[in-house]
Amino acid sequence: MRVVVLSPRGVADLAALGESVERTQVTVISATGEGRVDVVVRGPGRFGCLLRAACERTLPGRILLRLTWMDPGATFWRALRSHGAAVRALRAADLIVAPDRDGVFAAWKAARALSRRGRQVAAVYGYPAARARLDGMRR
Repeated sequence: MRVVVLSPRGVADLAALGESVERTQVTVISATGEGRVDVVVRGPGRFGCLLRAACERTLPGRILLRLTWMDPGATFWRALRSHGAAVRALRAADLIVAPDRDGVFAAWKAARALSRRGRQVAAVYGYPAARARLDGMRR
């Protein structure tokens, strides 16, 4: 069983997957090199980080950020598509886990792209859903 965790901010709590994590191959993909990360994709540049930090201070700024190309989820998805190791890991995955909000869009797009190629892959949000899915796949 191969599990891919898409965590743009590098927050990967593999212990939350339960005992089944020992029998699975887990690949963590992140835009930061912090923590246990197997594949690091290119994150936003300095200008993008400054603009995002300025927009996230207010509610209208956060809404506007979600509607533009600077959306963290969309930025992470574009970085995933252009990184060879990330694409190979996603193509081999049996389960895609998005532990945070910004990884959800990338997980959905990855599962959708794989289903168009004829490969059905489950994509879940959060570790409890991933643990339940892993337990269900093992039976």
